Amino acid sequence: MAAPRPDPAALPRGVEPVLAAWRRLAHTVRLRERIAERESGLSGAQLFALRQLALQPGISLGELAALTATHASSISVVITRLIEKGLVRRERDAEDRRRLVLLPTEHGMSRLERAPESADVLLLAALGDLGEDDRQQLADWLGQLAEAVSAPAVTAGAGD
Repeated sequence: MAAPRPDPAALPRGVEPVLAAWRRLAHTVRLRERIAERESGLSGAQLFALRQLALQPGISLGELAALTATHASSISVVITRLIEKGLVRRERDAEDRRRLVLLPTEHGMSRLERAPESADVLLLAALGDLGEDDRQQLADWLGQLAEAVSAPAVTAGAGD
């Protein structure tokens, strides 16, 4: 059973501007992702990963995962799709033949040159402009919000 909706008049003071800012950010990210996908034919995640590889060609999948702050299994799916599209290739590292590295192809670089900035790139730039303490505080707050929002869904699904 869904939790009852709060009475808007009973919302704590200052909640409305927070919700408005959150909705604006979510809307802007979705809009930029749609524009990027329409213009490049790539998802936001694919575009972001390809941009990172263009900046640091020859890194491993694990290094790319760390660089993009993405779980290794998720970035692996993204890279597989980029390889299938002929935009990225895997090859053995010339110095350590046991190691596989990722490189953008010419086709990938060409596609990247025509693509708009993804929301991830712009968010990272904006977060980089914040001080370290502000970033940590924001991470803490967003983590608390994510936990509060996800907890009821997990609990509700557990008994089904």
